[in-house]
Amino acid sequence: MTRYWARPDIVYVPVRDMDVLPYASVWHTGSENDLIRAFARTVHDLGPRPT
Repeated sequence: MTRYWARPDIVYVPVRDMDVLPYASVWHTGSENDLIRAFARTVHDLGPRPT
């Protein structure tokens, strides 16, 4: 988080004894456009790889 959303007014405290939290990108299908589809492809491409 600190890598992408660094802010001088927020302090991030790592919690090392818990599992990674799942997350997802969502949007209203009526608002979908080329930019949103490109973003979704980028998130997918940069996401974790199956082990």
